[in-house]
Amino acid sequence: TVIVAVIVAVAVVGGAYAAHLSTQHALRDETDKFLRDRAAEFVNQPPHDLGGNFGGAPNDDDDARRYYQFDAIQQTIGRDGTITNSLPNQPTLPIDAEDREIAQSGGETHYRDVTIGGESYRMITVSLRNGGAVQIARQVSETDDVLDVLRTRLVIIALAGIALAALAAWLVMRRATRPIEQLTDTAEHIAETQDLTT
Repeated sequence: TVIVAVIVAVAVVGGAYAAHLSTQHALRDETDKFLRDRAAEFVNQPPHDLGGNFGGAPNDDDDARRYYQFDAIQQTIGRDGTITNSLPNQPTLPIDAEDREIAQSGGETHYRDVTIGGESYRMITVSLRNGGAVQIARQVSETDDVLDVLRTRLVIIALAGIALAALAAWLVMRRATRPIEQLTDTAEHIAETQDLTT
C-alpha cells in the first residue's frame, strides 16, 4: 500500500507540477506577445515628433491615438536614457543599464519582471529605429492570481488522488492476502490442537 501510494504520489505531483509550469509559461507568453505587439506600433512609427506626453489627448483623427492607451504603462527614452514621452498620471518605469544600452546603440529586445508601486509587472524594452527605446509594462497580478488558484486546486487534487490510490491499494492487498491469513490461522489451529481434520 505504501509503495503504491508513493508511486502514485510521484506521478500525481509530477503531473501537477508540469500542468502548473505549462500554464505559467502559456500566460507569460500571452503577456509577452501583448508587449511585443504594442511595442511594434512604436517601432513602426516612432513618436519623435510628439511632446512629452505623446502630444496630449488625441482627437479622433489624431496620430497620437495609437500611443494613448492606458491598458499598459508606456514611455519612450532617449539615447541618454532619459524619459522623452509618457502618458499622464502613469508611474515611470525603471531604467537599467541594459535599457540604456538598447536606447543608445540598439540591441535585442529586453524582457524583465519589475515591481511598481507594490504591484508586479512584465516589462519590455525595444530600440526605436531612429535611436532611443520604448518601454511598455503590463500588470500581471491577475495572472499571478490565476496561478495561485490553480496551484491550490492542483494540491487538493493531488492529495485526493494519493488518498484514493492508497485506499484502493489497501483494499486490493487485503483481498489478495486473505487466503494467506486463512492459511496462517489454520496452521496455528493445527499446531495448538493437533487436529488434522481442518
